[in-house]
Formats: sequence, C-alpha cells, structure tokens
Amino acid sequence: MPTQKEQFLRTTSFPQQDNVAVQTLDMLNLPAAASSGDFFRMRTQADSSGNVGKKESYTLKLNGKVCDNKLNGISFNEIRKLHTKSKLLCCHFNSQGELLDAAGQNMKVHIWELGNYNVNTVEGHTHHVTDVRFRPDSTVFATSSLDRTVKIWDAAKPSNPIGDIVEHAEQVMSIDFHPTKVGLLSSCDSNDEIRLWDVNRGDCKLILKGGSRQVRFQPQLGDLLASSTENNINIFDVKTNSIQKKLQGHIKDVRSICWDMSGNYLASACEDIARIWPVSDGKCIYELFSSGNKFQSCTFRPGHSQVLVISSDEFLDV
Repeated sequence: MPTQKEQFLRTTSFPQQDNVAVQTLDMLNLPAAASSGDFFRMRTQADSSGNVGKKESYTLKLNGKVCDNKLNGISFNEIRKLHTKSKLLCCHFNSQGELLDAAGQNMKVHIWELGNYNVNTVEGHTHHVTDVRFRPDSTVFATSSLDRTVKIWDAAKPSNPIGDIVEHAEQVMSIDFHPTKVGLLSSCDSNDEIRLWDVNRGDCKLILKGGSRQVRFQPQLGDLLASSTENNINIFDVKTNSIQKKLQGHIKDVRSICWDMSGNYLASACEDIARIWPVSDGKCIYELFSSGNKFQSCTFRPGHSQVLVISSDEFLDV
C-alpha cells in the first residue's frame, strides 16, 4: 500500500452543484513539467422532461479545447451536444481529432464529424455496444457488443460494416487496435478470453486468458497489452504472449484502465478508487478515493501525464 505521502490528497470539499468546483490535489512527482495539479468536478446528468411515461434522453457534451489557465490550470467550454434516447457507454476520437464515435445501449454508432458537427448514425449490432476504438491514423474503427461480435467500419463510408468477427462464444466487452501493427486487433469477452486478430484476413492469431472487462495496448510501441478482469490488471508481453506483471490492490472490480502516452504508467478505476501504477515495478504509487459517486472510467489527457480525467455517475473529475 502506498504511504500517506504518496497518495492523492483532497484538501477542500464542495457541495454538489451544476457548475465547476475545484479541489486541490497533491500531485507529488508525477512525470510532467508542472509540479502540482488541480482537481475539477464537472456535473453531468441525463435530461428528463418530467412527464409521466416519457423516457429520459442522454447527452454527450463536447467541450472546447482544454487550455492552460494561470489560476486553475484547466478550463472547459461546452460547444456541442449529442442527444440519444438511451445510455452511451463508450466513445473514442480518431488520431487527428476530426471524428468522434459514440455508442451504447441503443445498438447504434454515432459518428460525429467535428469540422462541421454532422452526425452519421449506423446500425449493425443486435445488443448493447460495449466499446469503440479507431485504428491509429485512420477512419477505420471497430466496435464490440454484447451480441458476441466485433464489427469493423470505415467512417468515410459508414453505411455498412466492412468486416465481422463472430468467433467469440461470450459477450465481447472491449477491443483495441495495436498502435503500429495496422491489422492487429485485441478483444476480450465475459469468459475471461482475450483474442488477437488479423482484421485484414479475419483470422484469430492467438487466444489468451486473463481479460474480461477491458483491453488496451501500450501506446506508441505496443509491446505490452493491459487487461482487466475482476479486481486484477494483467500486463501481457505481446512478443512472448505471457503475463509480465499482475497489478493487484483493488478490492472491487476494475471498470476502466488507461495508459499515459509514454506507456510507462497505467491508471485504473473501480467504483470507489482510482490508482496509478508504473509498469516498471507494478506497485501502486497514487490513489484517489471517490467521495460517493461511483467511478466509471478514466483517461489521461494526451501529452500531459499529470492530468487524469475520471468519470463517475454524474461528474467528471480532472
């Protein structure tokens, strides 16, 4: 367990509110130019008409670019919204930041063109979409679903999938493209099975055990593959197809994992705590505890290892 000095510390508490509240975190010695960071809480919630019998609508908000601010470090400005009639479960930008895919319980994929804010919606899955990931430097993306399939799409011609992967025997929970090997895709299912695919041929290259919630390749090199299963995180060596490290310490199921852009650090989140791990030794060095709202996912701000964004039921924590 990390010492008290090594933990993220909340120094101020704020009542829940619709605008942004700020708490200071002791960022200690995270590998970045800034010596300290700020904690932001942004509230998000489903819109409801309040009329009996009317379904809630859900909103994906696109915020203006994150920019430096002398006082607080980060600011957000809402510029667009995407409304759906059911919950969104996943989203992903392409490498150039020109496209944003979002999907979830309505079995549809919403492709948002950020240059003109047009939205194309495509269908193909027969159950909830669990994950969506773009291939690096491409308009091609993949989706996974509880219908036990993985589908390959091209956002430039999105009307129909350009590939289908149907060999999983259980619900497919997550997918990720390799950062340099263009045709290599990883997937995991609810039976703790990880598969590596050649999507150009549609062939399964390898089956591993040890991932039932999420899979993420190490950025840039792709030498490592992180997976989460129950309350554990496995780090696979892609070359030897063996587990290099097991990251243990979470009590509850790990809901989300993400790499920083250097590939040296991994963040993880279960419902009540987020952790940061250096993959060199696999020992947790920082912890951030939830103040009541259950954590759902986490991601590093690209190029800024000191900024970790964590989503919960109603808030974004930065």
